Amino acid sequence: MAQIQSEDHLVRRIKTEFYPVFQLRDLQPKEDREQAARALLQNNRGHYSEDVTRKILHVVDFDPCAPNKRWFGQLLNVPNVNRICRSSVDNRSKWIDTLLFSDDSVEKRLAICETSEFRPERASKGVATLLLYLMEPQQYNVWLPTTHQSLELIGRIQGLEESNWGKNYPVFNAAAISFRDKHGFKPRDVDWALWMIDLIVRDSPDLDRYR
Repeated sequence: MAQIQSEDHLVRRIKTEFYPVFQLRDLQPKEDREQAARALLQNNRGHYSEDVTRKILHVVDFDPCAPNKRWFGQLLNVPNVNRICRSSVDNRSKWIDTLLFSDDSVEKRLAICETSEFRPERASKGVATLLLYLMEPQQYNVWLPTTHQSLELIGRIQGLEESNWGKNYPVFNAAAISFRDKHGFKPRDVDWALWMIDLIVRDSPDLDRYR
């Protein structure tokens, strides 16, 4: 692993070495995917059939330029999507409707969705926060192992558990928003920028796709 550099130095590298390619090649298709998935969520409210659920998860994740053609890595791989779709339509729809359309606070919605009996198998915190982000990208960020780890690497969160969603997601999300606002990233840049921190620190060969 490469020596961990300061947050400001990492962001300078991201913006000078890698951001131009992201903006030119990836940003608009990413926005188009997310808007299409959001429309599917809104238009099928209350009845997320297996077909609709697969469309939502495929649309938001499929990127022919990304590693393994999946933007979100292992989050929405075939086994995970199959398990999510294995739940009943009623349970899946109740889970998504509770998460996205309840009048409760986001903390309460996430707490219910983490522990409820109608939670689909493999509907992780990553899936839950991805759906929140799709509906309101200005307000929410995707809580993945990589985004979590990158915020730890730059010292914006420390010792934050990845369970107890209702309590801990707001801490993660506030740190991600603070990072975004300090460095002038757009909401749809954030998951990518945090992923890049991880790649730079590990000196990953995946950096080559942005050179």
